[in-house]
Amino acid sequence: MLDKLRDVCAAEEVLGAAERTLGWSLRDTLASAPDLYTNRVAQPLICIGQLATWEAIKRDLPAPALFAGYSVGELAAYGCAASLTAGALAYLAVQRAAIMDEGVREPGALVAVSGGPTAALMELCEQCQVDIAIVNGPEHFVLGGPSHAIQRFEEAAAARAFRVTPLNVAVPAHTSLLSPAIDRFRTELERCAMTNPTTPVLAGITGLPIRTRSAAIEHLSRQIGETVRWESCMETALEMGCTVFLELGPGQALSRMVIQRYPHLQARSTEEFRSLTAVSRWVEEVL
Repeated sequence: MLDKLRDVCAAEEVLGAAERTLGWSLRDTLASAPDLYTNRVAQPLICIGQLATWEAIKRDLPAPALFAGYSVGELAAYGCAASLTAGALAYLAVQRAAIMDEGVREPGALVAVSGGPTAALMELCEQCQVDIAIVNGPEHFVLGGPSHAIQRFEEAAAARAFRVTPLNVAVPAHTSLLSPAIDRFRTELERCAMTNPTTPVLAGITGLPIRTRSAAIEHLSRQIGETVRWESCMETALEMGCTVFLELGPGQALSRMVIQRYPHLQARSTEEFRSLTAVSRWVEEVL
């Protein structure tokens, strides 16, 4: 995730500022941490990795129309939109992870679900008492809830030919189980030196563009315990005239979602390229 950023001054400045806040090395942790996928490690890594990538390439790209982030990536988006410094972003990512971990009062789980009528899925969710955590697109959802309820849902969904994939996540983010964490994270956001974003950031829970500090705080806090409507974010981006999407990593899942839903658009991840120069060259070619 950080390999392309080595010796890029703008990226190294972000990593250095974040590490002074974190008290640990991002690269060393990425290389060897046994708990890499826990919230307390993964959330800061994702946020700072995305911000460092953006700082490394932004001078070679045209100004973006908007930023959008998936789950914790929405917090990172405010760093990219110059609303948060690297240090503040690192601090908030750590706090968000801790608040989420502490907010779960019983074992929980998330599952990806696809392949069936939405109305039937809503009926099963109500019967099994699980929540829609993320709406990725028509008939593509992430569900969450207590582990026993998710197990009940998996059995019922299999009988109705839904495709259900368990996710390697222990904290059911974006569900009512995390509602108690909303106010705690709002308090942390209000304490932070956050400014208005210089570029609109799409709110995950509504898909609408956010342009002020107060709205950012409200939507980032609520996002922990409410449904993320990624489908709405993609629709808003199109309505705002976006035709080229660049994913900052890790992975390529979001750019693939764009292409699957809108094959006429251009979308790639920085992780598909061998160098940052190749990233900027591709953007120049497709714009």
